[in-house]
Amino acid sequence: MIYYSSLFITEKEQKGIIKIHGGSLFDYVFVLDKTLSGKQRTNFILQKYLEGLLNLIDVCEKDGNTLVKIKGTTYILNERTANKIGFNSIKTDIIQN
Repeated sequence: MIYYSSLFITEKEQKGIIKIHGGSLFDYVFVLDKTLSGKQRTNFILQKYLEGLLNLIDVCEKDGNTLVKIKGTTYILNERTANKIGFNSIKTDIIQN
């Protein structure tokens, strides 16, 4: 696992695909400020996701690895927001259900 921000981690690239994750349960427990409102927490999480994504892009560009595909599952982003930042929604496979 590789951390690109405090709430954005990836698996090592395999067959041209990098799988992204929104951090572990422990990350959320120790990183989130419990005094924030729900909306503020959501905004903070989105900020950390975007920071991680930008850091991942920087590393891929530096390594000349710009054809890699990024795949992940999230419960924070709705389809409209995901589309705005360049992601496509696909049907989940049986393992993700």
